[in-house]
Amino acid sequence: MRFTNEPKSHRAKELVHGFTLLELLIYVAILSVVGIFIGNTFISLAKGRIANDTRTIIDSELRFVAEKIKQDIKAATALTTPSSGNTATSLVITSGGSTITYDLSSDQIRRKVDAGSATPITSSNVKVNSITFENYQNQNASLVQIIYSIKTTISATYNSTNPDRQYTLTKSFTTAFEKSLNPPSRGGGI
Repeated sequence: MRFTNEPKSHRAKELVHGFTLLELLIYVAILSVVGIFIGNTFISLAKGRIANDTRTIIDSELRFVAEKIKQDIKAATALTTPSSGNTATSLVITSGGSTITYDLSSDQIRRKVDAGSATPITSSNVKVNSITFENYQNQNASLVQIIYSIKTTISATYNSTNPDRQYTLTKSFTTAFEKSLNPPSRGGGI
């Protein structure tokens, strides 16, 4: 048998292995800081993704509208509105014997062919704030032609009340078409 002078409570302390309250509080504090950092990172990434999706939607819509307007202008044979040197909120051209009109109504860009009904070419996701058409007409007497350059400017916002989806984009592009003043004569020789 072994005899010792140490109190019984001191020997019991040596046998107990574990965490003290202070150590436990330090571990919880460190894990909380790391958790908050990781959580904020995920929230920032999610907000960035939402903002990027919003920009992509607006840009895609405006690119579609720009391509449609460019296609019609390039095929045009006459321009009615806007008149030379002026700016207008609508575009009226003649193409292939049809009158094509672009305008803005109820926050959407519409396209109308002849007497048909105007069809929106932007979705309800995008709110178009403004659209303007500027006519820069250039008459070249030596080439016997008129060159119409139409500058189009469109401003649009994503249609949402969510502050993370608030984004406005303004896009400008210029398209030209030529019109002969005197069509060339056919046939004939020397």
